[in-house]
Amino acid sequence: MKRRDWDEAVHLADETAARTPDDDYPGKHELAFELMHIPSRWKEGVSLLRPIAAGFQDPGQPLLLLGTVLENAGDPEGTRFIDQAREAWNAPILFDNALAQMRAYVKEHMPAFR
Repeated sequence: MKRRDWDEAVHLADETAARTPDDDYPGKHELAFELMHIPSRWKEGVSLLRPIAAGFQDPGQPLLLLGTVLENAGDPEGTRFIDQAREAWNAPILFDNALAQMRAYVKEHMPAFR
């Protein structure tokens, strides 16, 4: 991606953050997901998702995202979030398959972890 593209992504993320109310957990999850794709902002995405991930009605996916991003960053706390995701998992895909897919997704689509 070109520098101008990253600048535009950062601008859009800032606009979204300004419009997302503090109590809008799905909105914060989406914003965190998008921030994790911006190399200079992935830590902000983690900070946004960390306090709310377990509070979702179905927390498996947000916890899995958080855990795999932290795991790729070398943060040992990633394992704890992955374990929490495994316990909370409620999806038609087997957890181990979802974990493998998320690990591959993070490495392929989140530039900070390539």
